[in-house]
Amino acid sequence: NKSLLRNLIEKCEFFQKNLNNFLKINKIDAKVYRFQSILRIVFSNKNVSSRLQRDFLEKRKASKISNLREYLLKKGIYYPNNGIIFFSTATSEKSIKTLLKYLKIKLKKDFK
Repeated sequence: NKSLLRNLIEKCEFFQKNLNNFLKINKIDAKVYRFQSILRIVFSNKNVSSRLQRDFLEKRKASKISNLREYLLKKGIYYPNNGIIFFSTATSEKSIKTLLKYLKIKLKKDFK
């Protein structure tokens, strides 16, 4: 269904734009990449063109990323080891805003 897909992509665009704006304003070295409904936070402002480059740039932040993952899990949010974020058509705007809230708290605290 095209309307379901469009709605899903709009949710993902909202997440990407909202978090990227926050990261830019707060001068946090990270960026959200998106392809359709697939999202990933890359913990570097550099334009990343490969997994190898991304892994190299994120290596020094591995413990902070792990702490972020643990923090989110304590809040009832699963952030996978591969960092890829998927929303479903059932993901509510409220859930996305809650995820953004917790991400912003931890990113501002640990990555600024």
